[in-house]
Amino acid sequence: MKGYLIEKYTDMGNAYTTARLLEEAKKAGLTLFPVGVEDTAVVDGTLIHRRKKLEDVDFVINRYKFGVIKDCINGLAKRQYNKLEGLNRFVNKANELISLAGGSLCFPRYVLGRQGISYEEIADFVGVPFVAKGLLSSQGREVYLISGKREYEEIKGKYREGELLFQEFIKSSYGRDVRFFLMKGEVLACMERRAKEGFRANFALGGSVAEYEINDRIREIGKEIYEKTELDLLGVDLLFGEDDYMFCEINVTPGIEGMERACRVNLAGKIIAYAGSR
Repeated sequence: MKGYLIEKYTDMGNAYTTARLLEEAKKAGLTLFPVGVEDTAVVDGTLIHRRKKLEDVDFVINRYKFGVIKDCINGLAKRQYNKLEGLNRFVNKANELISLAGGSLCFPRYVLGRQGISYEEIADFVGVPFVAKGLLSSQGREVYLISGKREYEEIKGKYREGELLFQEFIKSSYGRDVRFFLMKGEVLACMERRAKEGFRANFALGGSVAEYEINDRIREIGKEIYEKTELDLLGVDLLFGEDDYMFCEINVTPGIEGMERACRVNLAGKIIAYAGSR
């Protein structure tokens, strides 16, 4: 059984998630090669990685979200985790909200608009303060809490995209949230994240993590998200609403460091077992 681990760079063995997946693949007897999109080119229709042709493989594990080269590498595999169509769709935060509407999930009020939308219009729809997000951002980057018109004007040049997401600020979840790891609709691990400072609780920004009980409501949310996205591997972020959890976002290439350390669960081993079992 042979697979590719698609990353931004090939030499990412010091990154926690990459190192753990390669370690568990070796234990399982699988041949897993890291392939960086930055080290790969398409030459007259042939994929060349570091001057060598990439051959067909049984599976790929997607750890990078962007670009056509990543798509082409996926085309060499019989199976993709996550599936390419879903990965490309749900990397965008607006598509998450639109696709997941209509079920039992609770959502903060939101506005999807161009960067030129007025502060007053956003405030009328979602209130003040509100959260501004880039549609393709991750690890808490390009996420700002806006409390006034001056702050809104200051962030306008900080985004790559023309469209932005503006969401109601959930005061009851200030500085904390829930992240769970979902595999084919099953919640494998769950943790609470608390911010070191400010309102963003991301582990990548220095937030603390602790194991959180996987209760029936979280299982129900996980099942519903899987049914609507059909993605095998997801990180799901929830906010603490006053009466229920509120959907924040999903991550189609979730890191596992905080989860493995907080919950003492071998997620890398479970991912490799799943990818190599069919």
